[in-house]
Amino acid sequence: MKNIRFYNTINGGLSHFRIAAVGLLLLGAAALAAVAVSPNPPKLPWRVPTVNVGIEPATSVVDQATHTVYVANVAEDTVSVIDGNRCNSSNASRCSPIATLTVGPNPLFMAFDLTTGTLYTTLLGGTENTIAVVNANTCNARNTSGCGQTPAVVTVPGATFTDDFGEASNIVLDTATHTLYIGDANVGPVSFLDTATCNGTNTSGCSETPTTTATNGDYLTIDHTNHSVYVTSLIDATLSVFDSATCNAGNTSGCGQTAGPFPNSTLGLPGTVDETTHTIYVGATFNDGALDYVAMIDGSRCNSTVTSGCGDTPAMVQVGSFPTQTAMDPTTRTVYVVNQESSTISVINADTCNATTQAGCTPLQRAHRRTNAHCKSEAMNT
Repeated sequence: MKNIRFYNTINGGLSHFRIAAVGLLLLGAAALAAVAVSPNPPKLPWRVPTVNVGIEPATSVVDQATHTVYVANVAEDTVSVIDGNRCNSSNASRCSPIATLTVGPNPLFMAFDLTTGTLYTTLLGGTENTIAVVNANTCNARNTSGCGQTPAVVTVPGATFTDDFGEASNIVLDTATHTLYIGDANVGPVSFLDTATCNGTNTSGCSETPTTTATNGDYLTIDHTNHSVYVTSLIDATLSVFDSATCNAGNTSGCGQTAGPFPNSTLGLPGTVDETTHTIYVGATFNDGALDYVAMIDGSRCNSTVTSGCGDTPAMVQVGSFPTQTAMDPTTRTVYVVNQESSTISVINADTCNATTQAGCTPLQRAHRRTNAHCKSEAMNT
């Protein structure tokens, strides 16, 4: 496994954050790059607006109701707040943070709950087992009055980061059941939090210990249409799946049941789901060369009720070097893959490149200088 290192001072000493997942695409806030730029960047025709945020920006989420973009700065204790109304593909009049949230030591993975206006973020520093709960109703593009708040903190049974393995765990949200699922970086049991009683405006349940499941792993991906939570383990090289319909904040009857673990050395990082084809796209790294792959799990044959295909070797699509994050735009039927080491993004046509159809999986190379008009909805490196 290859890792990215974030340097920061934790617990009084210099530590290496060896995080394998970085950089969520901002679907819904187009053309936003949360990276620092040089004082005199080259003026090229394809250059997009950029935003100077904190140190080591790693992940981001979008509040679609207020058009707010939140960016976690992993080498700080902060989350940058950006107004997507004035920083997007048609209006770049204010591509700079309008506020900064101090959330706790070294935030990384985030989830946003539209139903309560709550931002959840894992904290890698400190005790390495906490999640910050932010009231985003008072810290967004329309209202920044509460951006100076001290967020509530949830202590989780597992680990959000482990120094032993150099791994982080992510979180996924099921708003229908008011459940936030939390992976364990020590490859212990997945746990979950009741978001109805632990959110930005109601913190009564935040002091309670989250419920644990019978499924072990660090990285989570959820398919809401068939109530399946996919759990991978980088350390053990396995895939498991459990039923979110019977294991959630309101119903724990199925929490003692799990399918797997199924050996699968190709999987590990958090994935994204195309709920139309039931394909789970997960980054798969095999070598140190220029090209790696994204695995495509067939969710119709591997889910919470049907597991006949869970042990199969998934179909693969070739992308760039070290794919760390996938994201999907269901409107355009496009899967975007961040290739960390080749500094590219691969663009995959989900209709012709999925778990059951690979006719469009051959990548087409495109020069970096091509404009968005040339960015076809097919597998390619931009």
